[in-house]
Amino acid sequence: MEFVSRMRQIGSILFVLMWLPFLGIFVGLAGEMGDAGRSFAAWVDQYLPGLLSLRGSQISILTGVSMALTMGMMLAAMLLIFGAPFLAGFLNRRILRSGEPATAEVLSVENTGTYINSDVLVRVSLEVQPEGRTPFNAETERLASYALLARLEPGAMVRVRFDTNSLEVALED
Repeated sequence: MEFVSRMRQIGSILFVLMWLPFLGIFVGLAGEMGDAGRSFAAWVDQYLPGLLSLRGSQISILTGVSMALTMGMMLAAMLLIFGAPFLAGFLNRRILRSGEPATAEVLSVENTGTYINSDVLVRVSLEVQPEGRTPFNAETERLASYALLARLEPGAMVRVRFDTNSLEVALED
């Protein structure tokens, strides 16, 4: 689930950074914004020739590049942010289908801030105690109803399944 968490973080960073080229679109359109805009474009053109001057397509180089960067960063951010829960669900189903059973003690439960309908996505820290193996700590995310949240208090024992290779964990129902 570390990979899914990284996907969400990178997507959030891209979302924040995409506003920089978005502002570049408007700076690139400065020559279209009256006398003050044309004066600004002429001043910039002294230091960076051609950056704000109109091309054959009637947009400046800065506007065209900024539009492409904004769209690319926005699409990548959306794919990463909205794709992370789908990937997490797929990985959880795979672990539940083929993982080894174990019991685990809930160490902590943290709200991720994501809600789907009336359920909340929580990050659960666990101490997994597999039979005949060394206990290990793991983290998993789970969409939880309020009834499930009542059972996920620190110190509670829950049933889990885990991948023996990666030690990724999924909570059983």
